[in-house]
Amino acid sequence: MAIKRLILHLGISKTGSSSIQYALYNNSLLLEENGFHYLTEWGDNHIFMLNYLFSPIPVKHMSNFFFFGEYIPEKKRQKINKKYLETMIKVINSTKCDTLIISGEYHWDLYSDSTIEKMKDFLNTYFKSNGIEVFIILLIRNPLNWIISSFQQDLSAGMYQRNIDYFDNKIMQYQGITNLKKHFSDSLILLKYEDAIIYKDGLIGFFLKNIGFPESNIKKLSNIIVNESRCFEVMEFINYIEDIEPIAYLGYGGPINPNRYIDPKRFLNVNMNTGDLQPILDIKGSKFDFTFQEKLALWERLKETIQILKMTTGIDYTDYQVPIIHRQKTYSDETIQSFIDAFPKLSPALQKLFLKFFGKKYSETLNSKFKKLYFEGSYPWKIFSLYEETKKLSDEKLMLISENTKLAEETRALSSENTRLAEETRALSNENTRLTEETRALSSENTRLTEETRALSSENTSLEYELMHFYEENEKLFDILEKQSEEIDDIKKDNLKLGMSFQQILFEREDFFNSRSWRITKPLRGLKKLFKYLIVKKFNRFK
Repeated sequence: MAIKRLILHLGISKTGSSSIQYALYNNSLLLEENGFHYLTEWGDNHIFMLNYLFSPIPVKHMSNFFFFGEYIPEKKRQKINKKYLETMIKVINSTKCDTLIISGEYHWDLYSDSTIEKMKDFLNTYFKSNGIEVFIILLIRNPLNWIISSFQQDLSAGMYQRNIDYFDNKIMQYQGITNLKKHFSDSLILLKYEDAIIYKDGLIGFFLKNIGFPESNIKKLSNIIVNESRCFEVMEFINYIEDIEPIAYLGYGGPINPNRYIDPKRFLNVNMNTGDLQPILDIKGSKFDFTFQEKLALWERLKETIQILKMTTGIDYTDYQVPIIHRQKTYSDETIQSFIDAFPKLSPALQKLFLKFFGKKYSETLNSKFKKLYFEGSYPWKIFSLYEETKKLSDEKLMLISENTKLAEETRALSSENTRLAEETRALSNENTRLTEETRALSSENTRLTEETRALSSENTSLEYELMHFYEENEKLFDILEKQSEEIDDIKKDNLKLGMSFQQILFEREDFFNSRSWRITKPLRGLKKLFKYLIVKKFNRFK
C-alpha cells in the first residue's frame, strides 16, 4: 500500500470547488507523476459518494439519486455506491501514489453530530486504521458574499424555497464549519477564498500549493476553467420565472413542473442546474448582487456567526465593510440583444414569461433600443403585440367563461334550492293531510263523547230526581221514626212506672207472704211461688 495520506476536500460551495475538481480530473496524469492520485474512478465531482457515505439520511440529497442527469432508484443507487466503495479500496491498495484526493462540496450537514460520526467512522475504517494520515480541506468565504452567491445558484436551479427561512438555513450550514473544527482540529485545514483568488497562480494553484503539490509544476496544468456568475439581469428574469412557473413545486426535490421540462434533448434538461434556462445563463450584464439595505440586514444576522468563526478557527471577517453598489436602472444594448437572440431557444412556457417580463420592464428601463424595437414592431416585440392582443381576448374569453360558469353554478344552486323547497312543500302537504285526518278523527271522537256526555247528563238528572224523591221519603220515614221513637219513649216511661208499681206490689206481697198468717196456710205456699214467679217475669218484661 503506497497511500500515506488522504486529502478530503469538502468545499465549501461557491469557493471554486467545481474549477478545482475539473482541473484535478483533467490533469490526473500530471498529478500522478507528482505522487497525487485524484479519484477519477468516482468521476470529477465526488459529491454523490460523499452524500451516501456521510449523510444520516442520504435520500434527502437529490444528487444521490441523479447520475449524469439520469434518475437512479434507491436500490440501484446503493449498488452503485457499493461498487464505488470497492473501487476506492482497490485504488488504495494498488496505486503507487502516496496521496489520495477526494473532492465534493459536502458541508450541508456538518452541524449534525450524526454526520460527524459517520464521517469519523468512514475515515477510521478505511484510512486511519491502516496508518493513512487524513487532512480535511475547506475554502472559507466571507459569509455575506457566500450566501449571496449561493442564493444566485439556488435560484438558477429552482432550489430557493420560499416556504422556509432560507437565510437562517444557510447560516446554520455555515456554522457547521465550527463543528467540523471541534471534531477534527488536528487534521482540518482552512483556507480563505479571498486569498485564493488573488494568488499569483490562481485558485487552482493556491489549492495545490497548500496540499504540497510542487509549485514549479503548477504552470503545466491545462483545461482550467473558472465559473462565471450569472449577471443581475439574468437573475432578475429567473426570479420572475420562479415566482410564476417554478422548476419544482414545493421547492427543490418536489414534483417537477411539467411546463418547465418539455423537451430534454432540445433544452438540455439532463442537468437539474440548467434545464430550460440554459439559453439565457451565459448572457452578459451587470454583476448580480443584493441591495445595500438587504446586505446590511443580512450582515447584522451574520455577526454572531462571524464572531464564533473567529474564535474557533482564527479566520476573521469582523472588519469587513458592506460596500455601496449603485445599480443602473437600464439594460445595456448588448444585454438586450443577448436576450432577444436567446428568445427562439426558450421553451414555449418561458417565451410567454419572457414577453410578459420585458413588456413590464420596457416601462421601467426607458432604454432607447427597447423603444425602437417596440415601436418598429421588430421581432420579438411584434409577437409581443400579437400576444398581448391575444391575451386580452383570451382574458375576456376567460372572464366570460368564468361568468358563465358562475351563472351555471348559481343556476344549479337555485335548481337545487327549488328541488329542496319542492320536497319540503310535498312533505308539508303530506303532513297537513295527516293532520286533517287526525282532526277529523278527533272531531268524530268529540261528537261521540258529546253524545255520551249528554246521555250521562240526562241519566244524572234522572238520578238526581230519584235521589231527591228518596231524600223526601227518607225525611218522611225519619219523621215517622221520630214519632215512633217518642211513642216508644212514652211507652218506656209508662212501663217503667208500671214496673215500679209492680215492684211495689211485690214488696207488699212479699211482706204478706212472710207474715205469720201465710205460714199457717201451708197449701198456699206453692201458689205463692208461682205467683212470685209470674210477677217477676212480668216485671222483667216491662223493664
